[in-house]
Amino acid sequence: MKNLIFILLLIFCSTFLFSQTTIPGGNVSGIWLQSGSPYLIEGQITIPDGQTLTIDPGCLIEFQVHYKFKVQGRLLAIGTEQDSIIFTVADTTGFSNFDIPDGSWHGIRFENTPTTNDSSKIVYCHLEYGKAIGNTTDDKNGGAIFIDGFPKVLISNCTVVNNKCKRDGGGIYCSDAAQIKHSIIQNNCAYEYGGGICFGYPNPGIYNSIVCNNKAETGGGGGIEVYGGCDPQIINTIISNNTSYLEGGGIRTMASSGTKIINSLICNNDNHGIYAYECSPIVTNTDIVNNIGYGHLFGEDPWPLNSNEIPRDTEIKKDFLNRENRVVFTNSILWGNTQGENWIGNTYNLENVDPMFVDPSSGCGIEFNGLAADWSLMIESMLINYGTEDTTGLNLPEYDLAENPRIFQGEVARVDIGAYEFQEDPLRPYFDINTEQILFGYWQIDEEIDEQMFIIYNRGSINLEISSITAPDGFQIRKPGEDWTSQITDLVVQPDCFQFIYVLFHPEELGEYDDYITFVTNDVINDLQIHVDGVAVESLMRVSENIYEDTTWDTDYVIIENNISVSSNTLLTILPYTKVIQDFNLSISGDLNAIGTATDSIYFTSSPYRKRRNLKLGIYGGGNSHLEYCILENSSTHGIVGANTSEYNYHIENCLFRNNYGAGANLGSGNSNISNCIFRDNHSGGFIGRGIISKCILFNNSGGYAIKQYFTTLDIYNSLIFNNSEGVYVAVGDYINNNTIINNQSTGLVVYCTFDGIFITNNIIYDNGTPEDETQIFIHPNPYHYSFIRNNVISGGIENIVIDGNESTVIITEIIDMNPEFVDIQSNNYRLLETSPCIDAGNSSNIPEEFLISDLDGNVRIWDGDGNGVAVIDIGCYEFGAPVSTSTDDYLINHVPKYELHNNFPNPFNPSTTISFSNSEKSKVLLNVYNIKGQKVKTLVKDTFESGTHSVIWEGSDDSGKSVCSGIYFYQLMIDNKPITAKKCLLIK
Repeated sequence: MKNLIFILLLIFCSTFLFSQTTIPGGNVSGIWLQSGSPYLIEGQITIPDGQTLTIDPGCLIEFQVHYKFKVQGRLLAIGTEQDSIIFTVADTTGFSNFDIPDGSWHGIRFENTPTTNDSSKIVYCHLEYGKAIGNTTDDKNGGAIFIDGFPKVLISNCTVVNNKCKRDGGGIYCSDAAQIKHSIIQNNCAYEYGGGICFGYPNPGIYNSIVCNNKAETGGGGGIEVYGGCDPQIINTIISNNTSYLEGGGIRTMASSGTKIINSLICNNDNHGIYAYECSPIVTNTDIVNNIGYGHLFGEDPWPLNSNEIPRDTEIKKDFLNRENRVVFTNSILWGNTQGENWIGNTYNLENVDPMFVDPSSGCGIEFNGLAADWSLMIESMLINYGTEDTTGLNLPEYDLAENPRIFQGEVARVDIGAYEFQEDPLRPYFDINTEQILFGYWQIDEEIDEQMFIIYNRGSINLEISSITAPDGFQIRKPGEDWTSQITDLVVQPDCFQFIYVLFHPEELGEYDDYITFVTNDVINDLQIHVDGVAVESLMRVSENIYEDTTWDTDYVIIENNISVSSNTLLTILPYTKVIQDFNLSISGDLNAIGTATDSIYFTSSPYRKRRNLKLGIYGGGNSHLEYCILENSSTHGIVGANTSEYNYHIENCLFRNNYGAGANLGSGNSNISNCIFRDNHSGGFIGRGIISKCILFNNSGGYAIKQYFTTLDIYNSLIFNNSEGVYVAVGDYINNNTIINNQSTGLVVYCTFDGIFITNNIIYDNGTPEDETQIFIHPNPYHYSFIRNNVISGGIENIVIDGNESTVIITEIIDMNPEFVDIQSNNYRLLETSPCIDAGNSSNIPEEFLISDLDGNVRIWDGDGNGVAVIDIGCYEFGAPVSTSTDDYLINHVPKYELHNNFPNPFNPSTTISFSNSEKSKVLLNVYNIKGQKVKTLVKDTFESGTHSVIWEGSDDSGKSVCSGIYFYQLMIDNKPITAKKCLLIK
């Protein structure tokens, strides 16, 4: 690239010592020797199919008027660096007029050249004054070179200068997989699209080339136009000082999903450096600088957004025009472009960090020569050695744009950001710290709290200057030997040195303190912070030794500081409102009596923001353990683990099992009586065990069945099971009655009748599975005992009941294949509408009486729902229209929590808008605003809210109070540190 401009822009002029050669129209082949030059073309010439024309270095091919050079065979026009081949016209008068053929020739044309021919090569050639004009569309494309339907063309070390076309591709039109290498495409003009080059077919490429000073007169793609599913590679190429009437002065990509721009420079173009529409360009180690463009101009929904996703930094940027696409930037620089924000992007992304170019162009657009600038990095640049550490899959070339090694093997062998690799070790500070978080845990407000420490390193080559280190409320910091303070200022760390800083949790009020220690340094790249967390409580108990006698825990917090065992024949009692913080195992060989209340639950949980979850609660002995109104969460295994023996009994009522890495509960072979419990968001299923499950809700459990049981009896009544990765698996059981099993990602109910038959009665089993497998019930019957599937609502009816075995022992009756008609599936309200076919459609025979008292809501279980004077049980877990049972005083009326983020109003807005959200239970709420690059702009809400609807006003400012610019923003709702949903708003000033 260093000598490319000088060498290829030479127009070789020779004094011909031999006679000229006149070539009349017709077929040509053989060899055109330099001794016969110049060759005067006096008609349309064609290389026939199967024949070859070789043109010697130093030849001048001069077309007398507007004739085509058609290639149906093979062209070998191979010059040398000293003797190029020139294609031109005898008289250029009238060349500037698009509408007439005067002053031009009609270019080299590969028009459906048979692919049986070997490759054609155009090497060290100078092509000028070609003009594509004519009666057909193809005749109007490709001023100097037209390629359509022939993939074997090499264009190398050529200058394509001063050519025109009436439509697309002023210099070159390529609708096939041609390769352009080490060439200059300059001063060409297309009346419509692709002033320099137009690509329109998969897999072309341009390498180590310059595309400059081209123009699209009435269309887009001043330098390069890419369309029609074309996936070009643009590597080590400069696209500079091009312009267009429409979008994409540098390059425009249209419906091209795989355009790759690697190690290139796009500078000083008018009307955007890059324009992308309905495609996904990949831009790697590329400088997009000093272009004139619109910046914030996007179409509707430029990428998919779901409740868990805020668009990340590397997807959409502001210094190019982008509609309905997803652009991925890596190790690239967007800088100095008009009407856009400066951005430098790699894995980490930098905002408003001066790249420190050696000698950039002095302004934006074609009035300033981008080719004459020096876009390499200064030794102080923060971009040196700051690219992606692992370059696997980036397809980086061996050399950068200046033909230097792409990764300099210095003290740190890491790729730089941008198109140019600095060839020395940089001079800059490198700020690093030894930890990302410091967790103090739980402390009484009046306790003496242990201090902790972090280390600051300067791994750079000049001093690290730290203007300030600031501790948030509730924390203090100090240097060794100094007093505690909230801020340390003016600290200097020399190269290859470090500094100790001590941290103290110093709360003044009760509550959780969760924030960050922040730093202001002269290392603008490594913007680090330390997460600090501590909880101040009124009373706590620390437990670190095994328990050998009956014990009661009656305090706000119990901190488990070691693996603890409760010995056999020992009772551990936990009173209401106690929170057991267990970052270690709690193993109970005796009995556990943990009975909270509806207003004061007992928690088994972990310290906040632990990198590891709390370890398991295991109950392995005793005769009877009882848990009521407990919340078991954040376990590294199951929420609770039981013994694999039927000698133990577990009574668990009104409990919540959530966010455990294993199942919510795995109680082995113990006799479990589980009622009025919720199992949600566990990572290896909901419940594993034997016994009875009644009036439970199981949802959003992944990695396993919502309920699973092996070789021991498990009965399931009056439960709601939805949105799990798998439904219910039962190997031995008597009854599965009055459940609603819906929208699980695999078969709703799997039954293996190992020892006996089973009654499957009054269930709604609906919309489970996938489009490929819509099985709702899979049953492996017992060959000697009958099983009954009766009075169920099954989506797809009997066809979606699969019997794996002796069908004669499975009695199927009263199957309803109709929509159950729920109140509101979207809000997870699976109660019945009055038009539901489930009302009064059940069968109460062979169901134990204790499970016919009330439904999941605690309402009377058998009720005259349709008003005909006959009380018949409904199908599903809810009874329609029934009054509350008189025996439900002790029931926890289970609610699936509901959260909603409402649309902001007004939208678009200026200067402020109101954002509202609803929560159905007391929750920790975080509401943040993000910009189009995924960067947090402002925290609107960070607090605990009681149930209800709440509103906040965003006044279009960031966290510092500074007004933000017009554009698209996203606001995201998080509940209890989990993302719920996000919505989009538009600020227009």
